[in-house]
Amino acid sequence: MTRQELIQEMMSVRQLTRYEADAAISLLEIQRIITFTPENQLACNLNSFQMGY
Repeated sequence: MTRQELIQEMMSVRQLTRYEADAAISLLEIQRIITFTPENQLACNLNSFQMGY
């Protein structure tokens, strides 16, 4: 999934604006939870990923 595809998905599922979705993705990148490969594909840092219940 590319950054653009993730933005579109977040806009659809969470009813966010493009700006809000991009900001949320940027925060996840800063926290090193997600990143994008040189091929622009989404990657997740499983060591930083936590599920909350």
